[in-house]
Amino acid sequence: METRLAKAVMVQACLKLSPDLAKLSVKNIWVDYDKEADVLYLSFRKPQRARKTLETEQRPQRNAKLH
Repeated sequence: METRLAKAVMVQACLKLSPDLAKLSVKNIWVDYDKEADVLYLSFRKPQRARKTLETEQRPQRNAKLH
C-alpha cells in the first residue's frame, strides 16, 4: 500500500510539472529518478553513458575523469 501511495504522489507531482515543461523550447526531456536520494533528475540533452564510476563517501560520480 505504501509503495502504491508513493507512486501516486510521484505521478501527481509530475502531472503538476507538465504544463510548465510543455512551455520550454526543448524537443526531448530525459528523466531519471534516484530512489536512494529521492531526487528526480531532468536532462534536456541526451545523457552520455558513464564510462567509469568513481565511488566517493557520498555517492557515485558518473563520467568522472580518472587520472
